[in-house]
Amino acid sequence: MELNWILTCITAKGLMNRAHAYKAAVQDNLNNGQEDQDHQIEMGLYSYPILMTADILMFKANEVPVGRDQIQHVEMARDIAGRFNHRFKEVFTLPK
Repeated sequence: MELNWILTCITAKGLMNRAHAYKAAVQDNLNNGQEDQDHQIEMGLYSYPILMTADILMFKANEVPVGRDQIQHVEMARDIAGRFNHRFKEVFTLPK
């Protein structure tokens, strides 16, 4: 959880806005005529990719076996790890 918090603090909101699950929830709201596109979208859904990133990075994995529906999470983990490494120093392996 500590790594999750550290990564959350340096992850760009724009990256999270591109997550498939978040975009699908926003689209559902728009399709249902909700004025607020974020209606009933909770932070657990929004920040889940960062939690998954922490899980991936703490094991220093070079390769992460995932299904097609999870490929975006590995890509986001690479982006977050790369941002951290660039900002501070080379700490994390960029997973494939």
